[in-house]
Amino acid sequence: VTELSLPAAGAPAGSLPHVAAVDGAPSAIAFLRDHVSRNAPVVFRNACRSWRAASTWESPEYLESRMRGKRVTVARTPHGRADSVQRVGGKRVFALPHEDRTEFSAALQRIRQEESSIPPRDVCYMQLVHRVSGAQ
Repeated sequence: VTELSLPAAGAPAGSLPHVAAVDGAPSAIAFLRDHVSRNAPVVFRNACRSWRAASTWESPEYLESRMRGKRVTVARTPHGRADSVQRVGGKRVFALPHEDRTEFSAALQRIRQEESSIPPRDVCYMQLVHRVSGAQ
């Protein structure tokens, strides 16, 4: 973990690297050559615009129709920092989110309610968890 917090090679301590912004998705070879091999951060804009999901998933109604009857896990934290080390009562502990299993439409409704409350009571997110048959 300590090594992950060190500055990039040649960068002064405490400096932030330049982050390139690229319009569209590069080819695999260009991505490897220009970013991965240089260990350089990059933001891709409009890289997924042509994907069908980019237009169909914009509608909550579409998602609800596709997920009807499916159960999801809703994770909730008071601050959005789940699966992380937190200070509780003067001690450092590894905190996990509170999780509930519910139908997708109920989860979406709960998340909308949390987002519309001022200030938000909790940070909620959902996951579709694929469980191995027979596992609890």
